[in-house]
Amino acid sequence: MPEEIPKREMEALWCPWRVEYFEREKPDANFLSEAARTSDDAAHFVITRRKNAFLMMNRYPYAVGHLMAVPYRKTADLAALGENEIVELWNLVTHAHDTNFMPILAGTRTLSEGLRGLYDKLIDAQAKIDMAKGARA
Repeated sequence: MPEEIPKREMEALWCPWRVEYFEREKPDANFLSEAARTSDDAAHFVITRRKNAFLMMNRYPYAVGHLMAVPYRKTADLAALGENEIVELWNLVTHAHDTNFMPILAGTRTLSEGLRGLYDKLIDAQAKIDMAKGARA
C-alpha cells in the first residue's frame, strides 16, 4: 500500500521565493513582453525561443521548475492566435515535460533547488537538444 501524505503536511506549501512577488511595490504587468523583447534570456529565465513563441521559467512558482510557453504576440484571447502560433505553443508545452500543481498534491516530490541553478541546468539540457537536432539535420 502506498504511503499516504499526512494532511498536516499538505495544509501549507513552503515557497520562500514567492515573498519577492508579494513584496514588490508595483506589479510588473509587462514581464512577458519584456522577456519577448530581451536579448538577455538569462535575466528573464528564457529557456528557448521559436519563431512565434518562447519557453520561460515562472519567476514566482508554487513549485520550482514551472515553465510557461508564451506567444510573442500579446493577446487576451487564445482564439485570436493564428494556427502557427498555437501549434508552436503546444510544441513548446510538450517539449517542456512540465509538472503541474495536482501531481504535487498527489505526492510528487518537488525540486529543492533555486531558480538560477535550475535555469542553468535547463539551459544546458536545451543546448544538448539543439546540438542533437543540428547533428540530425
